[in-house]
Amino acid sequence: MNGRVRMRGSSEFFTVRLTERLNDCGYDVVLGPADYSTEELAKSEEVGLFEVNGHSDITVMLNLLEETATPFVLFKGPGYTEPVKKVDVARLKGAGLMGVITAQTSVEEMAFVINRAFFYNKVVKRNPRLPVTLSVTVSTPERSMVTNSAQLSRDGMFIITLHPCAANATCDLEFSLPGVKGKFKTQARIIYNIEVNKDLSIISNPNDPFRRLVTHPGMAVFFVDLEESKRKAIDLFIDGTEGSTA
Repeated sequence: MNGRVRMRGSSEFFTVRLTERLNDCGYDVVLGPADYSTEELAKSEEVGLFEVNGHSDITVMLNLLEETATPFVLFKGPGYTEPVKKVDVARLKGAGLMGVITAQTSVEEMAFVINRAFFYNKVVKRNPRLPVTLSVTVSTPERSMVTNSAQLSRDGMFIITLHPCAANATCDLEFSLPGVKGKFKTQARIIYNIEVNKDLSIISNPNDPFRRLVTHPGMAVFFVDLEESKRKAIDLFIDGTEGSTA
């Protein structure tokens, strides 16, 4: 099972067909209350999927979501036939919007958007992370490149590159931490990538807590087999660096 999606909406497609499609993608689906409160969602390992059918729905959502900064996805229901207002888009991104899907969205794109939300919720938000530039060697069967990181946590990093690997692909990483002996070597899986001129506006609000991860083209990776001792070394490095700059 890939994770739990808490759905909040009432149209027939949203509660029946969309549930089936999410189940096919490997997600456990839980129907939430009719309102958009995220108190329980913010404490869990779930991602919220909210149906909106008009501007009034957006307004209600924003009044309850802007203070939580919890990653979520919108389902633009059949009643929402007009483009989402630009001012609402900016506020939604600042509140944690990871993407918008509709009844016409392909299963592959739907899984991509929801996986991105899970990455933020389970890896970035739940673990200490540090904006840091580290030299990283990325190797795949097709190529090898040396580039830099933008952020680091015990479970993964964001790697800056104009040529990111495909989402869900794997690669081998090698990097070092200042003041820490030994190389860090691990296989990693690409959670999502950001190509030039594509998705660069996502989470662009300067007040958004996730903004630092998407200011560069590149890819977010999850460490697959990094030793626990190395993860603890990353924790100590992050704690020590944050303490020295506090």
